Amino acid sequence: MTLRIPQDVAAGLLLMAIGGFFLWWGWDYPVGRGWRVGPGWMPHAVCIVLLALGALIALRGARAQGRRIAIAMPPPVALWWVVVATMSFVAIERLGLAVTAFVAAVLASLPSPDFRWRDSLVFASVLTVFCVALFVYGLKQPLPVWPQ
Repeated sequence: MTLRIPQDVAAGLLLMAIGGFFLWWGWDYPVGRGWRVGPGWMPHAVCIVLLALGALIALRGARAQGRRIAIAMPPPVALWWVVVATMSFVAIERLGLAVTAFVAAVLASLPSPDFRWRDSLVFASVLTVFCVALFVYGLKQPLPVWPQ
């Protein structure tokens, strides 16, 4: 299925979806009153501004004759590979971050029409080194690096 819509409409709808999702997600954060703002004030304000800007961009794009983009749904098999890659992180306690990140990166790249094993293995290796450096050494997360 392919849907052709103006580029600005797609961008505005995406901004509205992001703003709406995070506004819904953080709805329970206390906003505060008057000059004593709570921890939810800034996230709520950013989400509302994002919703408003998204609506303005989408409306402006709907009225203008801008460039159209084609939005195609990926085949279901490709979605399953990405889901399997994401679910592989369930094994992070047993396999460690290095193995899990490497496997997830390779699995997620399998459905690409431009898939090449060499490119996928290089990308997975670089991503694994980055993840280990960031999460284990940079952020000091208590994750096993290698299988236990």
